[in-house]
Amino acid sequence: MEYDIRDTIANFVRKADPDFEKHKEEQEQGLRRTSCINPRLGRWLDIGIEFLFSVLELEDRDFTVRLPVLAHLTKAGRRRFLKLLKDHVQVCRHCGLKHEHELDLNARIEQTFQENGQFLLRQLGPTIPDLLAGPTNT
Repeated sequence: MEYDIRDTIANFVRKADPDFEKHKEEQEQGLRRTSCINPRLGRWLDIGIEFLFSVLELEDRDFTVRLPVLAHLTKAGRRRFLKLLKDHVQVCRHCGLKHEHELDLNARIEQTFQENGQFLLRQLGPTIPDLLAGPTNT
């Protein structure tokens, strides 16, 4: 059975901030009070804003693997789409909040990795033994 580290990370994030669930609910309430000014653009952000931004900057081959639905876009087309999305996040209160919330969660996860990295690596150890073993001297 493959180990899924997501629950472990989520537990560390919750443990670091006992009010985390309340904080997330307040964020969700804030999002419910707003709406996207351009849902055709905003729906793209649902897959993860930082993920989408980074995928749009990949080279063609890697891009088509990660986001095949947009494989038809050229590198220049992706740059234009990325600019359009970034501009949208700046002017749309709803999507701007969504981005802030994502960045907040990413920072909490990063902090969890910094504070608990060795434990997390040990938890992953059985699933990635070659990576943890390092180079062999044969």
